[in-house]
Amino acid sequence: SFKIGDTPAQVEKIVLSQGYVVNNKSMHPPSLGLPERVSTLMFEKKGANNSIDGAVEVAFGPVSGKALAVARVEKYGKTVLVSELSKALVEKYGQPTRLVGHTALWEEARAGKEKESALKGGCNPGFYFVTNYSNMLEGRSHCKRALHVLMGAGGSEAREIKVNMVDFENYVDEFLKLDKFNQEVAKQQLEKKKQEAV
Repeated sequence: SFKIGDTPAQVEKIVLSQGYVVNNKSMHPPSLGLPERVSTLMFEKKGANNSIDGAVEVAFGPVSGKALAVARVEKYGKTVLVSELSKALVEKYGQPTRLVGHTALWEEARAGKEKESALKGGCNPGFYFVTNYSNMLEGRSHCKRALHVLMGAGGSEAREIKVNMVDFENYVDEFLKLDKFNQEVAKQQLEKKKQEAV
């Protein structure tokens, strides 16, 4: 499967090979001296009777163009034990920061920001299908990365898995850089209008 840091072409090739189709694609407008580039890619996998058996959304950095945030929902054709899913996740990602019932969270603070992270309540990327964290830039500036997995809807069995994974360190840095650039452009445009009005 694809990983954080992959390019849009790499992500698209891998996800399409898993039976998904591109559902939507949005672009970052030209900025920061860079041309228009992919902002988000959304995929879905159709099941029987046109149901949706899976969805993937990937957000790409406005500077690097690399995958920085992933949201994924996948339905299983059968019931899976949460204990088996938990075991597989621990084998893949190591011991989680928190594992409570059907919810697992791995989070890591930026180097030197561990105390600040603990005070701010950690680096949880959220429980919903989301890849846009632009309203959390300041609130996650202490975070390095996070992975949140929801296995089913409670109980010992699951029929689906929901995953949110974010490289907060690069996400926050790139979007703050973009915000600063956009503010500078707006300021220059305002100055230009003031000059023209004189």
